[in-house]
Amino acid sequence: WPGLQDEKFRTVQISDRDADRIIRAVRKAGVKQIDYFVVTHHDQDHGGNVARTAAKMPVPIRAFVDHGDVMSQSGEAQEVYASYRKALGDARRLIVKAGDRIPLAGVDVVVVASAGAVLKSPLSGGGAANPLCSGEPARPSRGETPASIGLAFTFGRFRTIDLSDLPKAMERELMCPNNPVGTAGLFLVSHHAFNMSNLPLLVHALQ
Repeated sequence: WPGLQDEKFRTVQISDRDADRIIRAVRKAGVKQIDYFVVTHHDQDHGGNVARTAAKMPVPIRAFVDHGDVMSQSGEAQEVYASYRKALGDARRLIVKAGDRIPLAGVDVVVVASAGAVLKSPLSGGGAANPLCSGEPARPSRGETPASIGLAFTFGRFRTIDLSDLPKAMERELMCPNNPVGTAGLFLVSHHAFNMSNLPLLVHALQ
């Protein structure tokens, strides 16, 4: 966030609260550089303070990763995106699409969703029919949430899935009729655990 919000999530006070939390974590972890700074989408709570975070970061940021141009016409999202573009400076920008890999040594990082599209080719251990695919399709979402970057990280036998704010309609498109992801050792609950995401056909298929 770019600051403190009221009960309707309107910024009422500009603040580096969240930027400072990230920077404290970077220092505590002893990070020497950030290879890839992933901005999952251009909503205020995910990208609203990238500029200040990058400016205050005590280590170099080698590349920014995003889904491309803003996909929402809201003034707020447009403002977040403009601020983000300004923050890029001379850093490398990597615009990813579903199926791309982020080249991180020792870890297989696959983009399973980006810019409103989802992974089609199965990962190792994925591709089987998903028997949980039933019921009514979810209502399509608009704006930046369906554009969210979702990532699968595989390290040896361990796999973790982070789909950011991917909404139900996109979850169904990703996981039906076949599950291209397979199972995961750890699933980071999507979209702040809101009921707008986390369909059973996704959660239970990942096991």
